[in-house]
Amino acid sequence: MKSICLLEFKNISSALSILNDLLLKFPVQIFMNRRICPGRYIILLEGNESDVEECVKYSSALKTVCSKPIHSISDEVISTLKKKTLPKSGDSIAVFEFIHAIDAIRMADLGIKKDGVIINKIDFSIGLFGKGLLFCSGNNAELNNFKNSVLDFLPEKDIIGLEIISRPCQELINLL
Repeated sequence: MKSICLLEFKNISSALSILNDLLLKFPVQIFMNRRICPGRYIILLEGNESDVEECVKYSSALKTVCSKPIHSISDEVISTLKKKTLPKSGDSIAVFEFIHAIDAIRMADLGIKKDGVIINKIDFSIGLFGKGLLFCSGNNAELNNFKNSVLDFLPEKDIIGLEIISRPCQELINLL
């Protein structure tokens, strides 16, 4: 299991400068980095738990919008960041939208570990302001438990929408 440092920046030039500092100061590696909208940048660094904590601490004092760790990140989240999956036939789907892109990743990990949902897609390269979208599936009870977990974990101001769709039609599933 890996530890991941999630960093979301207000501007790209600061992101690249701080990324250079982090790579020089700490024994971490780039797992993922990309522009998520005009002027916003996301970086995921992997390393051991203490090095990831030090990266979060260091970057929190700088120009990051949001800087959070995930320790022992689930393999399912790692694979979903690389490739989406489709819901099983008959499953309900949930579409959760967050102010910060990195919260979609954090909540995906929470959903797998705590509520047993299936993560289908994590999307954070959309529109303005770098919002995060999380698509997951399961039965209604699992998805409602997960929705409650998200509400318990994040402040309401960081949540844009939490929708559960029972019996999604195939056209909707194809949009994921």
